[in-house]
Amino acid sequence: NWREGPWANGISPQWLIAAWERLTPQVIFSVQLALLVLLLNTLIGLPAAWALARLHFPGKNLLRSLSVLPLSIPGIA
Repeated sequence: NWREGPWANGISPQWLIAAWERLTPQVIFSVQLALLVLLLNTLIGLPAAWALARLHFPGKNLLRSLSVLPLSIPGIA
């Protein structure tokens, strides 16, 4: 009964099963997306971090500044 609120009848095992059945596709998608990002970050980010830390090349300071830009924008905004 929604007039009494979503918690009026309590959380039952049937309610949890029904909720899990509805949320399963989104949970699976989120886990797959997280694993993809982990893989890409490892394949791209690890060599890039190594190169920025160990090598000297033109534009290094610009790349270093761009790599920390996502961390600085929330503080600026």
